[in-house]
Amino acid sequence: MPTTPIDQQLYERWIEWVFSHPAGEPGFEWDRDNDSGGISAGTAVVYMTWLFKAPTKHLESYSDTQISGGLTFLIGEYFFDGLSSLVNPGVPLVQRQRCAHSIFNLFQECFAARCSPSLCHLAESGEKPLNGVCYMWWDFLHHSDAHWEWCHQRELLPYPACTEVYDDLLSVMSKILTLPNDACRESALHGLGHWKERCPTQVDAIVDYFLNSTSDLRPELRTYALKARAGRVL
Repeated sequence: MPTTPIDQQLYERWIEWVFSHPAGEPGFEWDRDNDSGGISAGTAVVYMTWLFKAPTKHLESYSDTQISGGLTFLIGEYFFDGLSSLVNPGVPLVQRQRCAHSIFNLFQECFAARCSPSLCHLAESGEKPLNGVCYMWWDFLHHSDAHWEWCHQRELLPYPACTEVYDDLLSVMSKILTLPNDACRESALHGLGHWKERCPTQVDAIVDYFLNSTSDLRPELRTYALKARAGRVL
């Protein structure tokens, strides 16, 4: 668990707030003046680390649909102190790295256990409530990082692009590829495809190892892995 002290009661209210509201409800956004929502990006990173480290413990009272809605909210456009905080250089690097690595626990304990092996990029049938957010997990983070870089290039923000967390994120994606659930593998490949332009050598190495070391890989996922290696994912 992270060593940064947190307010346990506030954390529990935050969990309830995130996973009890209708995600994406029109006009619903994070209210910074609300005592359950007025937290900083740094605090959000600490909270997410606690959540991701032990998702079974913290989410046991919520349904798959509620968990899907809450996680979608954390990575989506409604909450900009969510997963996008991992590429916010205003948050201490060590906190962002710790949070990045905790994502593997979320995939291992939550997504691998609750997602069907259906492939979202092929719109296969049999999807469960968490398949969609599992697949899109890395997409918003990819666009958030592009936003920070765009702002820096135009001198709108005095921050460099957050390349210091790339190795951590790539390491997590590589570990996720070892999970025996095709939805998780597809998600990691989706993320690697987006990181191809930034880290071509690392992405090639990760995908090549995955292809060479996974003997039971279904053809559709092998094809998607090759697309990820080429940076051709949507």
